[in-house]
Amino acid sequence: DIIKERPGYIEFELTKDHYSSVVEPIKTLGAVTILVINKDLPDDLVYQITKSLWEGREEFIKVKDIWNQVVLEDALLGAAIPVHPGAQKYYDENGVVQK
Repeated sequence: DIIKERPGYIEFELTKDHYSSVVEPIKTLGAVTILVINKDLPDDLVYQITKSLWEGREEFIKVKDIWNQVVLEDALLGAAIPVHPGAQKYYDENGVVQK
């Protein structure tokens, strides 16, 4: 199973909402967007960045509707590299677990 062998990929389903030529849903691989940050940044700074991004999510939605599909519960979905301790603190406080 490629998803188990290559962390960072997720199962994804293409539908006619993505491409009008799709007649029936097609299961494929997807990759999630990640924010890569230097491991040496202070934990409190990364915590504040993470908090600001998630608590400011509504602003992202105003720019691009796709952000309605981005939810905190899935923040670590497909995480293939270690999560910075500052970000992990925010996720721990909010009950987010790696899937």
